[in-house]
Amino acid sequence: MQTNKMRVALIIAGTLAMGFVGGRLGNSPEIVHAQATHLPPGLEPYTPTKIEWLTLECQAELRDYSSLEGGGYSIDIANPDFETIVIYVQYTPNVIREAMNAGIDGARKVIEMKAKWHGWETWVKVKEQMHPVANLPVKQ
Repeated sequence: MQTNKMRVALIIAGTLAMGFVGGRLGNSPEIVHAQATHLPPGLEPYTPTKIEWLTLECQAELRDYSSLEGGGYSIDIANPDFETIVIYVQYTPNVIREAMNAGIDGARKVIEMKAKWHGWETWVKVKEQMHPVANLPVKQ
């Protein structure tokens, strides 16, 4: 009889311990991190910051927005800090200025629209960097 009581007590204790680990600790950052360390580097979880996410969205939206070959300018998007998105413009001497300015204005509007959609327009800053290039980059 005593053996059965001990067996039942061990089963209950084990079940409670498993429930505690699986329920409360199972989702803790320490356990999730320990599980993630066994994944290949490309599969490890990563949560982007808000500015990284906004930059990614804008890069995707503006990916074919300009061309050094066709219009003499290109537009890229980067985030140098935690609150700024930079419209990085490269242009050749033969750039069509009106087209380039329209492209920059369009990029700014896309960034502002996406920031507003997320509710981030109060803290997102947009800047431009203009960089003349003498020659077109060589494609590889």
